[in-house]
Amino acid sequence: NPEPLLSIRNAKIMGFKPMSEGQHARFQVLGASSKIKFIIWNRASELENFITKSDSIDLFGYLEENVFNNTSTIQFVVTDYQS
Repeated sequence: NPEPLLSIRNAKIMGFKPMSEGQHARFQVLGASSKIKFIIWNRASELENFITKSDSIDLFGYLEENVFNNTSTIQFVVTDYQS
């Protein structure tokens, strides 16, 4: 079964951090729990250009568990966005 698609309307992006030479990025959303990490794969530079032109955006994606170094976190994987 596919992951349920979730949306976050009028998200204000904070702490945008490119990874893998700018290909991917992690960030936070104002008002969201600091325990939830947000990530976008393969479209980081595109998103970075988009957020410089907009105060807030709508994010679409799904939640998944990320396990790294025996630590489990929840991340919101962004699959699409719009103004």
